[in-house]
Amino acid sequence: MTKVSIIGAGSNEFAAELTRDILATPALRHGTFALVDIDSQRLELAHRMVERLIEQTGKDWTVEASTQRSQIIAGSDYIINTI
Repeated sequence: MTKVSIIGAGSNEFAAELTRDILATPALRHGTFALVDIDSQRLELAHRMVERLIEQTGKDWTVEASTQRSQIIAGSDYIINTI
């Protein structure tokens, strides 16, 4: 399963666009988005937004979020830095 970490996910515009693009990729049918940001409030908003985008596509993706970068990016196939 593919794991994509997005550092700076609290920047919701970038996180939304990246998530949409990844979910629109036919070869990526399932995986996990790992969201990271130092601002827990913005991170929670991003988490809910990504959950909604996943739900809209019906794809088999999950999302996790944390302010602890080193823990959440472990095992990532891709790390995208948006800061």
